[in-house]
Order: sequence, then structure tokens, then C-alpha cells
Amino acid sequence: MGGAGFNSPHRPKLQNEGATATEIAQAFNYSLGFSLETIADALDDGATFNYTDVAYALWNSGKIGFDSQDLARVLQNEGATAIEIAQAFNYSLGFSLETIADALDDGATFNYTDVAAGLWNSGQAIQSEQLAGILQNEGANEIQIAQALNFGVGRTLEGIAFDLDEGTTFNYTSVAAGLWNSGKAIQSDRLAGILQNEGATVRDFLRINSSKSIR
Repeated sequence: MGGAGFNSPHRPKLQNEGATATEIAQAFNYSLGFSLETIADALDDGATFNYTDVAYALWNSGKIGFDSQDLARVLQNEGATAIEIAQAFNYSLGFSLETIADALDDGATFNYTDVAAGLWNSGQAIQSEQLAGILQNEGANEIQIAQALNFGVGRTLEGIAFDLDEGTTFNYTSVAAGLWNSGKAIQSDRLAGILQNEGATVRDFLRINSSKSIR
């Protein structure tokens, strides 16, 4: 993604002279008119800055007309994982968990499992039920959230049930479907016990049975 006439072996020279990532990004923007992608590539592959430095530099480069979603996409294209982007957005830019989730989901191309792992390891304090709620707000259904909590965070079946019940607006039929399809081994009798512990009534079980959501 280098700019025309931009000799990659010389990219680190400004850094070697003591320039910060932000100073380099601003120089490349104002003096050379490089694109956001070219600046990111130079800072990542030419210099030795980490993704936190790169994110901060791009955000403060003076470029206009881009947002957190664009920044997540650029960082992903540079090879950053969902966790690395989430940490960069937290530590360098102070973005909220909701903003980070939106950027990872709608700006980059990560799935909900990656988004969950990114948020869980972003460095921000977060509860698992809060994570479930954020994922639901991003458009994830109960099965996608259950799988994300399983594969991305390592929650138990009981934990996933609690998160879906307390952190989202799904009913017990949806919670049952999420647990049944979470990727964890589960028998119907254990599912019934978990749902009962979450407060499901006989009427809820009748609804679950009639919905055929776990067959």
C-alpha cells in the first residue's frame, strides 16, 4: 500500500531521528498527502510501532472524513487481530466498549466470536452479561452470542444462560436455543435444570417445547 515513489527501506528514517508515530503520520498527511492506508502501512511495516501507536497516530494525523469503523478496517488490513484493535482503541483513544464493538463489527470483518474476544481482552472492565448485551445491540442473535461466549470467552453453559437471561432481552425460548446450539455438549435434562435455575417456569418450558427451538 506504499505511495508512489515511496522507498520502503527509508521508511524508518524519521523514527530513527526521534519522530513519534503521530509526527510521522502528520508529516505524511500534510507534506505528502498520503492516504490513510499508506500511512498505516508505513508505520506498521516500515517503522517499528505497535498497533496502539499506529491507531493513535492515524486518529491524530489530521485526516478528515474517517471514523472508528474506518480505522478498524485499516488496522485489520494491516494484520491486526480483533484483540489488538480493541486494545489499541482502548489504550490509545479511550473508546467505549460500545464504540469498539461497532468498529469491529461494522468497520472490520470480524465475526461475533472475534468481537467478543476483542472486547473481553480490550483492557476495559467488562462483565459477561454486559458483553452479551453489547453483542445483541450489534445485531447478534441468541445462538451467535452463545457461540461467541463459548468460543471467544470460554463461558460455561450456566454462565452463558445467565448472560443471555440477565444481559439481553431474549426470552427463555431463545436462551434455550442459544444454549442448545452454543457448541457445548448438553443434554435436555441439563438444559432444563439450567433454565429452571435462571427462573424459567412450567409455562416457559411449554413454550420452549412448542417452539421446537431445541430439536
